[in-house]
Amino acid sequence: MTPGGRMIICGSVFLLAGLLRASVLTQDASTPQTPHEEKPASYPTCRYCPNPDYPDEARKAKISSAKVVLQVLVLESGDVDPQDIKVIKDPGNGFADKAISAVKQWKLKPATLSNGTPVRVSVPVEVSFRMKTK
Repeated sequence: MTPGGRMIICGSVFLLAGLLRASVLTQDASTPQTPHEEKPASYPTCRYCPNPDYPDEARKAKISSAKVVLQVLVLESGDVDPQDIKVIKDPGNGFADKAISAVKQWKLKPATLSNGTPVRVSVPVEVSFRMKTK
């Protein structure tokens, strides 16, 4: 804590598209959505990705840092599909819930194919929490 009793909370977000193979989904009205064979030319990048709130449960337990890994579906619009967020790694103490709440607010630049067409892509995301004092 700082002399005034304030706690500084830092968070960071990493799209792990380069580390794990993403599953690209194309949208075609005539067929159901299935994985597309063409690898995207670009992966989603953050336009507006607010940091998550630090969980009260973790603060009370004096946990100074944690990482949550989520698998998220980024739509052609760049929005995260709130119905398609899966927790891959959860350290407990409320971290996953706070990460999911933050990710639902994200606005991303969507993944695109080589011709510039935006596509759906499922990507792993790492949300890091760090509580530090001044």
